[in-house]
Amino acid sequence: MENPAGGIIEKKNLFSEQISNIQKSQEKFRKLTNRFGFIRLVYFVSTLVLCVYLINERDGASTALVLLPFPIIFGWLVNRHSAYKRQLKVSANKVALLKDEIDRLDLSLKSLDGGNEFLDYDHPYSPDLDLFGRHSLFALINRSALKFGREQLAQWMLSPATKPEIEARQQAVDDLKDDNDWRLNWFAESRVKEADQKEIDDSIFQWFEEDIEEKGQTFFKVAPYIGIIQLIAFFILGASGILPWSFVGLGLFINILLLLPVQNRVMTIYRNTENIFGLLEQHKNLFKMAEEKPVQNEYLQRIGSVFKNPSASAKIQSLSRLLNWLHSRNGMMYWIVNPFVLSDYWIASRSIQWKLHYGQFLRKWFSAIGEWEAILSLSAYAFAHSNYVKAEILDVQCALKGEQLGHPLLAHNERVNNDFEMKGPGAVTLITGANMSGKSTFERSLGVNLILAQIGAVCCAKSIQLSPLQVFTSMRTQDNLEENTSSFYAELKRLKRLVDLTQEKQQTSIFYLLDEILKGTNSEDRNIGAESLIRQLMKTNSMGLISTHDLSLAKLENELDNFQNYSFNSDVSGDKILFDYKLNEGPCHTFNAVPLMKKMGIEII
Repeated sequence: MENPAGGIIEKKNLFSEQISNIQKSQEKFRKLTNRFGFIRLVYFVSTLVLCVYLINERDGASTALVLLPFPIIFGWLVNRHSAYKRQLKVSANKVALLKDEIDRLDLSLKSLDGGNEFLDYDHPYSPDLDLFGRHSLFALINRSALKFGREQLAQWMLSPATKPEIEARQQAVDDLKDDNDWRLNWFAESRVKEADQKEIDDSIFQWFEEDIEEKGQTFFKVAPYIGIIQLIAFFILGASGILPWSFVGLGLFINILLLLPVQNRVMTIYRNTENIFGLLEQHKNLFKMAEEKPVQNEYLQRIGSVFKNPSASAKIQSLSRLLNWLHSRNGMMYWIVNPFVLSDYWIASRSIQWKLHYGQFLRKWFSAIGEWEAILSLSAYAFAHSNYVKAEILDVQCALKGEQLGHPLLAHNERVNNDFEMKGPGAVTLITGANMSGKSTFERSLGVNLILAQIGAVCCAKSIQLSPLQVFTSMRTQDNLEENTSSFYAELKRLKRLVDLTQEKQQTSIFYLLDEILKGTNSEDRNIGAESLIRQLMKTNSMGLISTHDLSLAKLENELDNFQNYSFNSDVSGDKILFDYKLNEGPCHTFNAVPLMKKMGIEII
């Protein structure tokens, strides 16, 4: 592997320079936002004051001239103000995202999203390999703030992929990894409006996929035309002097009465779109970006095809505008305009028409955006770690070879990389070693890189080759008071799961990592149990590593084919214990329990 320090410094400098450039441009958007906010306020107050004055003067014609263009002009000012405000928010998001990138390079992950909701302590490998949580692989890789992108990435991390799936993702990552500016803009856009992720589930699509009630459709289509025509008629008659201007008030009162029948329908739409409204605000520009992004990669083209015929971006934009108007009904402006143009009817009618024609596509569109997001997270991770490599996926079963394998969650200046190879169904590697010498860390390094390889991400290695492998671990078994289970029994249950898994018909070979096997029992039982398990596993379509302090198991290398011994050692120099964390061939030849106890102040007899 190339010198990681140089690559990290280079990327940190790049991200810092981008932050500086963006912060300079933020002042422009801030001034424009403030300017249009002020103009909008002045125009609204001026119109209000002028209308009050003209009404007092009984000047109906002038009042009409002031009011008629008001919705158009004020709407334009609101849109411009919102656009500049959005650009300011996007710029702020870019700065925050780039600071997150620097934190990831420094492995300062505590403030980043660890995907805690995906924690599953019963999963075959997730809890042992720190895939989710405070200082986790998910926090290191994920850039998405959106439900569907986060879920897609988590699903990939929790499920083994096939060789074609892995290679398709790898190619997509290669094609996107250097497009840093476009990717930064994508993730900044996705954070413009934060939706409450806890309130989002599959029910958000339910209303759009339900059948439409036909009752009363004709009335709801005709009513707004009746209301607007009669109001215009009263305006014309009032302006021409045929009727008093007070009849315009009568027209508005009639429109208010006309609005009553549609309230239940509007509120039903409001309730059923409340959660998806926030999602649309987050996603609407992403659909357009995904559609317009030129890609040659077959995998990305397949995702992109979901957004065409009909155009997802155009339809999402139209739905977003509808719901934006609907969900502004708590504001004063909505109720000023509603009696004039009967907004409720237009919103209800167009929402139902949208549902009828495009509701069936909504779930697919969001799912495809989630896949885009997951790939973009992997490409951002590859860009930030240009010294990492993509895995070569082999066509054989039970094969793994890594050169300078390391753990990506360990700081580059503290991480010790190791070479390792094993192959063949039934292969077993026994890892022996002194306390704290690196056995567990090495096993986790292997496990994490296997997960990275099989989601299509780059691996913390100089090179890595592997066959598709289904990972299984037993490393952090604990007492469970709720289930009245001791740590030893918990480990036995875990090992039974492994044995059962190897007995099932599997297309994908099993790769297991067992740490300090049967540590909860005496040495004689541990030796018998561990040897029996090893002999049983060697008859299956699996391979793996077993770490132990029990050196008596090392003798199996002389009795069994495809069994190998590796170890980690330490040196004791006076009162100091030195570790090099390097993997050595053969059983462990140094021990440090007694020196460690002395160091802790325990008197040795």
